[in-house]
Amino acid sequence: MHELLHAAALPAAGLSAATTLGFWPKMLTPYVSYEGELSRNRHVLVGVTPFLVLSVVPIVVGFCFSVVPPWAVALGVVNAFGASGDLIGVGLLVFQVPSSALVRSKGRETWWRRPA
Repeated sequence: MHELLHAAALPAAGLSAATTLGFWPKMLTPYVSYEGELSRNRHVLVGVTPFLVLSVVPIVVGFCFSVVPPWAVALGVVNAFGASGDLIGVGLLVFQVPSSALVRSKGRETWWRRPA
């Protein structure tokens, strides 16, 4: 679900030919890859979407309605740990890359450039 939410925030809701959903057996982890440029802010949105939807929203809804099912708490906590790498990447983008930049990721490397 986490990776599908990353994909949903990509152009064409992750259904374009530039989006790849996969599984990395060596690391036992699913992943989403986008083979194209995104604005810095779109890249940030893609990075935080699973954290917001699976960790923050259930807690906010729980506070609003004074009830949080135990499964929602567990889901939120597990996802928050899983999203920690995403949040570090988002922090690096926000603090090191100009907001007008275009960003491209390939594997573990990320590049940015100023728009033409």
